[in-house]
Amino acid sequence: MLATDLACAAKRTCYMRTKGTRSPSLAYRLGPKKKLRFRLDQRVHSAAAKRLLPLALGFSTGFINHLLRGKVELALGGADSVTMTNRGPNLVKGRLRVFSEDDKGLRTQLADHSMSNPVAAGKAFPELKVAIPKGTIKLIGLVEGVEGGSNDPLVATTIYTL
Repeated sequence: MLATDLACAAKRTCYMRTKGTRSPSLAYRLGPKKKLRFRLDQRVHSAAAKRLLPLALGFSTGFINHLLRGKVELALGGADSVTMTNRGPNLVKGRLRVFSEDDKGLRTQLADHSMSNPVAAGKAFPELKVAIPKGTIKLIGLVEGVEGGSNDPLVATTIYTL
């Protein structure tokens, strides 16, 4: 630290900057007994937030996009069954669920099935037997699975309007 920096710190709070930036990284000031004190104040926190929040949001968005990369299609298989087709990557295991939704937005789980066999892209999942309640306006299909090859988790949802 230069003598001019210490002179500044004797009079007021001064700021250190990271090389190549104009944003403050650390606040410092000479305290009682000429002791140099470092701290993080509101100005430092604001500068850090300006730099780090966009990065955190970008990483979060990327993670969510990666997790939600699955695609599924739902169709009625008859009066008491639904079929879902895997339109995303190959799945080695997972869980299939079907919900009904009424005009008030109330959702009820109709089916919950653990996959025991892999399902390739473009192939149908096992048919699920369901009793669709009266007043249902939508069916929601949910797949929580593990992608073949990478073992990465993924989620897929679809809505079928009656």
